[in-house]
Amino acid sequence: MKKIYTIIAVLAVILIGAFTANHTNQQRPEDTSPIKVGVSLPITGDAASLGEFIKNVSDMAIEKINAEGGIHGRNIELKYEDDACSPTKAVSVVQKLISIDQVKIIVLSTCSGAAIPVIPITTKNGVFVFSGVTTSQDLTGVSPLFARTVPSNASQGQELAKYAISKEFQNIAIVYETTDYPITIKKSFTDVYTSDKGKVIEEGFTAGTTDFRSILTKIKAKNPEAVFFIPGSPAVADRLTSNFEKLGWNVPLIGGDIFSGNSEVFKKYKVALEGMVIAEQRKGPESAEYIQFKNEYKQRFGKDLIYESHAQAQYDLYFILRDGLKKYGDDPVKLAAYVRTVKNYPGFSGGITIDENGDRVGGHTVKVIRDGKSEVI
Repeated sequence: MKKIYTIIAVLAVILIGAFTANHTNQQRPEDTSPIKVGVSLPITGDAASLGEFIKNVSDMAIEKINAEGGIHGRNIELKYEDDACSPTKAVSVVQKLISIDQVKIIVLSTCSGAAIPVIPITTKNGVFVFSGVTTSQDLTGVSPLFARTVPSNASQGQELAKYAISKEFQNIAIVYETTDYPITIKKSFTDVYTSDKGKVIEEGFTAGTTDFRSILTKIKAKNPEAVFFIPGSPAVADRLTSNFEKLGWNVPLIGGDIFSGNSEVFKKYKVALEGMVIAEQRKGPESAEYIQFKNEYKQRFGKDLIYESHAQAQYDLYFILRDGLKKYGDDPVKLAAYVRTVKNYPGFSGGITIDENGDRVGGHTVKVIRDGKSEVI
């Protein structure tokens, strides 16, 4: 009899525990707190105009996602931090986002040179980093927790080198900023161009340079058949072009993709940049939805959308992230693995496929500047 009472007592405890657990689960409030995503971008400095359109596009994307219900009823909240495209500031910003804001996801929308020192920190802390802007080939396969919706800039230099070879230029002067992004473009260009016996005259300059007269005068004296300008930011491109325009030098120009897509610089220096050849990341189709987006952007911010291919990639990034968050929550490892399974994702920038290295599959299209606008050659 005692044994029966013991069994009954044990069963009662189990039933009470099950009831209590079930009742507790029913009473537990649903989590409606926002999902925090850090965004490191240049709000100040020479690259501030990049940061401006990136922030605007990011806000528009997140507003749309949240208006459609967010992530199972939870909004995404972007935590912006200014890295000024500075490696030192970028490291500080990321450390703050991780330790103070405790984000598990960072959208890295900054210069490649500022992005590279950040990745070891985010990887060590198990944070997933997603980018729609950083293109350096040095970031290919840099971490299993890094991915991007833009292709490596290696193809940019390669395509422009093929163009130079097709024009039978025997020697080209390269004027480049000595930061990571321009250096990697210079290298990919030089590797292809010199393999066909082309000769290169190199003149580097530091970030923040304001006066290019001595550099331009020096390379002009060497009489190159074409000049390849690779600045690292829109502000530097503006100053470099201004100095070139004042020199009155009529020479074929090639430009890095800081020029491509920047309609403001093309319009400002319409004569000086006429005929410049650029390699632009391939844009998506002019769909009705994208045209509406561009119109809304202009109405809201009072200016045309610049760097459209990067803007498209940045916008698409958030919708890929949205889908990953719905499936896997904010687990960095699972999100990083998920984006590597993305195949032909239908975004503003066209079908997006991300490979095992975290790079977008794709390349660049060679274009020429005519009457302040770029057109495919």
